[in-house]
Amino acid sequence: MSGQNKMVNKELARHKQRRVSRPLPKGKRGATTSPTHEPPGLFIPVEVTEAALQAVDCISPGLYLTGFRGAELWSNLSSRAITHVINLAANCYDNEQEAQPFASKGVEYLCIDISDSEDQDIFKHFDACHAFIAKALDSSVSVETEGRERQAVLVNCAAGISRSATVVLAYLLLSGLAPTLRHAFIEVKARRCIIYPNEGFMVQLLKLEAKLRGNKEGSVTMEEYCAWRKQN
Repeated sequence: MSGQNKMVNKELARHKQRRVSRPLPKGKRGATTSPTHEPPGLFIPVEVTEAALQAVDCISPGLYLTGFRGAELWSNLSSRAITHVINLAANCYDNEQEAQPFASKGVEYLCIDISDSEDQDIFKHFDACHAFIAKALDSSVSVETEGRERQAVLVNCAAGISRSATVVLAYLLLSGLAPTLRHAFIEVKARRCIIYPNEGFMVQLLKLEAKLRGNKEGSVTMEEYCAWRKQN
């Protein structure tokens, strides 16, 4: 079994314990900034299928999210004009070349070696990832790669569930595309229903939200998030 497949299997085993069986409680502390209309059926158990793992999901214009399988198919990148990739599963590969399979085609990579563990410091990577995505999506940047403008970014980890979702959520907050973490989470999960940042990463996302909002009360609490992820 390849290193990538082993990592995906480990992540899936962990995330089976993180499936949602009921919605985030409303009216509790930190929940006042929830959007008025949350997509129906959003907070329900989700079956993690092979198709869901391989899907390359568009989160916002020019920004995509997937697992390692989706990132290893050139057709997925070329058909979406993806020229920048953040690979948060660099620890799954034996060498740098494997972690950057399309570098020879002009794709620019940001490879980060971090595991999907609650004690990992993903916060320290938020600014670099935001800058990488923002630069790639900047409409003033029109450097051609094989005749295509640099206009799309793909973010992936092993399964496209925790690490990559955390970075995308952080980007939405840092770029101002989402006013709160709750808004960001709802938007991303509506487009890739299998996302579940581990609890340590969620703590760090709340830290980022507090920093950006001047230490205002969070839009979601860890008590809510942990309860939300428990199975009945």
